[in-house]
Amino acid sequence: MNPAPQSIFFAPPTTPIAYFAGETTPLMATASSGLAVAYTVTGPATLSGSTLIYTGAGTVVVTASQQGDADYTSAAPVSQTIVISIVPTAFAAPSTQVTFTSPIQTATLFFASAGTLDSINVVTKGAPNLDFNFVSGGTCATGTAYTAGQICTVLYSFTPLYPGAP
Repeated sequence: MNPAPQSIFFAPPTTPIAYFAGETTPLMATASSGLAVAYTVTGPATLSGSTLIYTGAGTVVVTASQQGDADYTSAAPVSQTIVISIVPTAFAAPSTQVTFTSPIQTATLFFASAGTLDSINVVTKGAPNLDFNFVSGGTCATGTAYTAGQICTVLYSFTPLYPGAP
């Protein structure tokens, strides 16, 4: 039997205007085969598993690949480019504190393919517990197996860390 072809879906990570050094972005590439995707990076960033860690200003190119196995051929690699500028540490912590929290918001998740929900994270610039925060409730549940086409909801709130437009 000949190995089946596969492809990679790799949504581009958000290209920030400015990031603080050390901030991270989760990478979410998937192979149509369901096999694990590997990443490589060039430019001012490093990888920790499927998390991209910014180390300086410049252009970062992340490539997702899947080498295949006895059942699937290698997938064509897919690259994404991210342009980053780093905010100096001296400007990273404005002294004005914000205490407003939004009403609870709802995000609806659509499962394009079947799978089990391992975790629920609400992130800002790829990092949890910044401006957006998970609120218990909603219909999504970790450890639950969902079928293709199924939907569930996640609740979250927004508390800006700093004044001004986000």
